[in-house]
Amino acid sequence: ELLEDHPDGTPNARQIASPGVADYLRALEALAQKDEKLAATYLRQALDHNPGNTFAGDQLVRLYYNSRQYGPVSEIYRHFGVTPFKSSAETLAQITVSLSQTGDTATAKEVLQTAREYLPQDPLILAAARSLERGGR
Repeated sequence: ELLEDHPDGTPNARQIASPGVADYLRALEALAQKDEKLAATYLRQALDHNPGNTFAGDQLVRLYYNSRQYGPVSEIYRHFGVTPFKSSAETLAQITVSLSQTGDTATAKEVLQTAREYLPQDPLILAAARSLERGGR
């Protein structure tokens, strides 16, 4: 949607003015420069301005999860719920494991159940289920 009218990939001014788009573009720039802390800041701003930006949500969760920062992943889920993440098995699995790692096994099980409803045979969801059954460690 953002890039469909622009073969060269540049968004127009109206699209950049949409909530969270400028933040998301800054996050992509920061990621390209390997500045993950700044990227996380901009991704969070993009998600705050537009919770429907699944790309920002997925990337933010991935950044924190890959750094083993499970608390921020859990907080993002608590703030935004499952909606921005429901199409990504990887993100739902990362949220499940993060909740478990922070001691919130009950919510981890709820996320896992929801993930199974959306993506019942996905191998990442099945792996997260096995991890949760083993105690999440």
